[in-house]
Amino acid sequence: MADEEEVRMLAEITRLYYEEEWTQQRIAKKFNMSRSLVSKLLSKARKIGIVEIIIHDEEFHPYRKLEEELKKRFQIKEAVCVSVENSEIPVKTVGAAAAKYLARKLSSVKYVAMTAGNTTRQIAENFSSGVPFDHVTFVPMSGGLGEERWEIQANVVCERMAKKQWGKQPPAACADCSGFS
Repeated sequence: MADEEEVRMLAEITRLYYEEEWTQQRIAKKFNMSRSLVSKLLSKARKIGIVEIIIHDEEFHPYRKLEEELKKRFQIKEAVCVSVENSEIPVKTVGAAAAKYLARKLSSVKYVAMTAGNTTRQIAENFSSGVPFDHVTFVPMSGGLGEERWEIQANVVCERMAKKQWGKQPPAACADCSGFS
């Protein structure tokens, strides 16, 4: 544990940093120490309880706790929850959130398996990215269901997704595995 004089100095450094918004470099100059030492002292102040950081994100991210519970319960890496309470078309709201998530993840995958359904179609409809993902191939997980409800079939959704990705007809390699004409 820190002695009284060290606690006093830690409190002063943390007050300057968090309340007065001084830079670590400015604090280092005032106390005649290195900036890296200031950083270590700020960490120590947190560790011994002089500083407590509380993030109030309930208004901006109200489902963070639910997402954490889902991740723990189902042993998954990520979960995204969105509100559909004031949404005229809930499936579109969910699809838009899923499309944003997918756009963030495409840099680390080679294949995206698409299934049939209204939500999956909304993912394809709402997908956009300013970054090209030429290494990604979209593959339908199941074949067509005939002419009925063709707009939500996996191969149609996959084609729509691939066209959004490339802004044109997808390359032949993707067309071969996806049943494109």
